[in-house]
Amino acid sequence: MPKGIYIPATQEAPLEHRDLTGLEDYQTAVGGYIEAVDLSEAGATVFVNEEGAAA
Repeated sequence: MPKGIYIPATQEAPLEHRDLTGLEDYQTAVGGYIEAVDLSEAGATVFVNEEGAAA
């Protein structure tokens, strides 16, 4: 089961460890449709709200 770190948009909110079992979990975390952003040098992928990916 993939695990993730939820990083909220506000600095006051704490980081959260989350289990991500399917598409619905990712969509709930980002608040809508997801967009994958690969961070190849870090060997990681960040999932963001697709509307905010280009911002």
